[in-house]
Amino acid sequence: MLRPWSVLALLTACACSGVRPSDPPAAAGSIAPRLTQSGERTVLSWVEPDATGVPSLRFAERNGDSWGVPRTAARDPFLAADSADIPSVVPTGDAALAAHWTVKRNGSREARDLFVAVSHDGGASWSSPARGAWTEWRLSMPRGKGHRAASAR
Repeated sequence: MLRPWSVLALLTACACSGVRPSDPPAAAGSIAPRLTQSGERTVLSWVEPDATGVPSLRFAERNGDSWGVPRTAARDPFLAADSADIPSVVPTGDAALAAHWTVKRNGSREARDLFVAVSHDGGASWSSPARGAWTEWRLSMPRGKGHRAASAR
């Protein structure tokens, strides 16, 4: 179920974009709504458990005054959706869509892998998920009171 703040954010975004509000197509138990717009296309994406409880990245495109039929972009038992990682489906061209999501690594509470898939037919079919390439990164911050350096490998 969408939380009250999520519904408020959705309605506000619709009002600001000129889209009239209607009931969101997400089922009960859904989380992590994201509304994106590109040109005349508006897409709502969210994470919803399927009938077996496996999280699925779902989406629907706005058609006039209503939402289109919800579709699934990705399904993974380790799909992550929280305040740090909000998956989404975004319009990228005429009928093209791009989806991104993170998957929790086995044995870790925090480590995740990024996946991306593309659809050229409005979400009817998707490319095989491509795993993001991670390289060593370092974040340096000014040293001094209240500052520290961070790094990851």
